[in-house]
This record gives sequence, structure tokens and C-alpha cells, in this order.
Amino acid sequence: MTGKLTVENLREAIKLMNDNRSVASCGWRVAEMKALPDAILQKFVDLLQDIEEGGQWPEFAENVFTTMIEKSDDPNAMDVDAKLMMAPEPMGMRPINNFTPWYSAWSKARFQDMEEWRETWMPEGMHGSRKEHEALEVVYEHATHLERQAAANKPAAAVSLDWSKFCDSVRRSIGEQLVQE
Repeated sequence: MTGKLTVENLREAIKLMNDNRSVASCGWRVAEMKALPDAILQKFVDLLQDIEEGGQWPEFAENVFTTMIEKSDDPNAMDVDAKLMMAPEPMGMRPINNFTPWYSAWSKARFQDMEEWRETWMPEGMHGSRKEHEALEVVYEHATHLERQAAANKPAAAVSLDWSKFCDSVRRSIGEQLVQE
């Protein structure tokens, strides 16, 4: 870590959170957190600092709501299909975890604190969670490599741990060719 957590760090992280976030099992809402005075935020800073030093998370923060939503080709699709009310195929579902927003705020504050440190060891080709980088750049790099190899009639391969995201981002002909090979 880069020092003690402060009210300012925590307030900045909370400020960046979406007010429309679903209410977690603890009952806290982001809009309520944003309205808290510094004296109350300091109590949460003290709690989070104690946790960082080896303390236990309070019970309210240990409960997590997990909702399974259907994977879709359309990222904006939110249609609820009647068959989903039965037992859907697990590979067609994506889990969404809703932690207490206090955990999210703490995590965001500390993630921002460690940005400079991460840049000292992350290779240039690692794009996720970095300013002025996008994870999609990796897909473009692989797609370009596959295109070059295909044009030269040479073998090529690429691996993704999230098949749907990879295939949604790579031209269909390349994805189909990978499946056939």
C-alpha cells in the first residue's frame, strides 16, 4: 500500500461510484454513502484500516448477493426468457456478485493508490486496468496476427479464457476458422 487510507481517498472512490448500483445485502446505497459527513466516513476509514492490518471484515460485509444472468450476443439485451426460470445451462450464464459498496469503495481507493507501483512492473503488452490502455487491444493484436498468418497460409493459434468475448471481437471468419481447425 502507499500509506494509510484517508477520508479523502475513500470519499474520492465513493464519488466515482454509480448511484444506481443495486443495493447489497448490507442495505447501504451509494447515494447515502456520498452524503455522509467526514466524521462518519472516518469511522469507516478506521474500520478498513483495521481490516488491512489483519482485522476481520464485519458480518454485514461478508454477505454477497450473486445473480446469474444469461450471456447474450447483445450486451444491451435484458429480456427474461421463461426458460431461465427453470434450470438454465450453466455455461450460458454469467454470475454477477454484489458486494457491500464499502468493499467496492475500499477496493477502488486502494487500486488507485497502487497505480504508480503497477506501472513499474507491468509489461507493455498487458492492457487491462491501465490508463490509456484497453483490454480489447489484445484482441486486435491477436486478430492481426491471425490475419497475417492466414494470408501467408501459415498456421496460427490464439487462446482466450472467455470464448464469447474473444469471438465477439474477432472477425467471424477468423473465429470460424479457429473452431474448424
